[in-house]
Amino acid sequence: MDLFTLHFTKNEPLYQQLYHYIKINIEDGTLKPHEKLPSKRKLSDYLNLSQNTIQSAYNQLLDEGYLYSKERSGYYVEKIDWFMTPIEKKDISIETKKTKNYSYDFDFNSIDTSEFPKKEFAKAYKDAIEEVSLFETTGSPQGLYSLRESISRYLLSSRGVDTSPENIVISSGAEYLYDLLIRLLPKKTVYGIENPGYAKIGLLFRENKLSHVPVPIQDNGIEIEDLNENEIDCISISPSHQFPTGILYPISKRYELLKWATQENSWIIEDDYDSEFRYSGKPIPALKGLDKSDRVIYLGSFSKSFSPALRISYLVLPDSLMLRYLDLAHFFVCPVPSLTQRVFQQFMDNGNFTKHLNKMRSLYGRKREHLISELLKTKFPLSFLGTEAGLHLHIRLHTQIKERILVEKALNHDCKVYGITDYYYNNMNPHKTAELLLGYGNLSEVQITEGVQKLKEAWKDCF
Repeated sequence: MDLFTLHFTKNEPLYQQLYHYIKINIEDGTLKPHEKLPSKRKLSDYLNLSQNTIQSAYNQLLDEGYLYSKERSGYYVEKIDWFMTPIEKKDISIETKKTKNYSYDFDFNSIDTSEFPKKEFAKAYKDAIEEVSLFETTGSPQGLYSLRESISRYLLSSRGVDTSPENIVISSGAEYLYDLLIRLLPKKTVYGIENPGYAKIGLLFRENKLSHVPVPIQDNGIEIEDLNENEIDCISISPSHQFPTGILYPISKRYELLKWATQENSWIIEDDYDSEFRYSGKPIPALKGLDKSDRVIYLGSFSKSFSPALRISYLVLPDSLMLRYLDLAHFFVCPVPSLTQRVFQQFMDNGNFTKHLNKMRSLYGRKREHLISELLKTKFPLSFLGTEAGLHLHIRLHTQIKERILVEKALNHDCKVYGITDYYYNNMNPHKTAELLLGYGNLSEVQITEGVQKLKEAWKDCF
């Protein structure tokens, strides 16, 4: 009986405390296989517990296989050949690196939230919640059909892309879409990525151990001979507003790429990430709109044009890849909630998305002009690069001071700008010039003025 000397607490039912105590003694070998346990009456008297409490603990151990019983004899320890040894928990907490917030952050990923159409979006939400059951199944892995219809109409009117809802796949962010494409294309595919370009794309290919080659960006885009020399099967580009250089692929280059894809039986991934915001001339049709051979995979998103929190992006797949997708569709699920999809479909169909887009295009256009004006007032020796589109400026500063030093000096004056070198493959910038990215989407005109004054103070000795 000395074995059963234990101290009870008020934090847990008594039978559970007894159950845990006996279980631990069985697992660590203190109680041997086939060893008889005290009778309910004796243990009840010894521990000053009711027999019902003892019985409840024994029953739990019986159910879990730690004990067996013999009629008119009692309870015995079951022979168990193997126990999983509990692993000592280690502190694996990772110290989160604190990110400093700057008063003037020329972030090119941020948008202006002050003009968000809360009233109209709330109405769309109210209408949608009356139509969508919160308990309905996930539905089609391609996403809500009615939203795909809305997107197909929008693409035809705004981007010149004539596609059907059947060829659209809705997902949640570019990373999801690229991961899907990796599954659809052969494993031996050699991918090409723009250099400079989005670092995440190269990282995604690297993590999946896929062959990929950085392709240099020239003044009019990538060169076809670079694609052929590297035997690239699929090239990822952003031809309407290349990130981060801001260049526009001219129509001649677009037809060269389409000809290459057709002749080589290769693919083009067109990332049309912020093409809605063009501030001069006519809107440039998407490359997909010129594609007669069905070799362009179109990737779109509403993160810049509406809200990154919505997390709605989509693919327009060529027919041959759509067939491949349908073969694998049972492996996929649309990660965007049905209610979110229905809300945005309502918002598009009632015309509020187009109104919002037109309003934001005007707003961002004014901010862009204001930023250019303020930079010119500084008398910095600079050049503006890229086309008049998107949510950031690409500038070149004519100075012997290194790009990194300019960024650091700005940070020391509570102002954050972004060097283009960070977006070159392996951070290897072949050019000697200092080039910076200045976003303006999240800043007011007053903040832009104040921020540029901070840059003037930071760089006063650099020219």
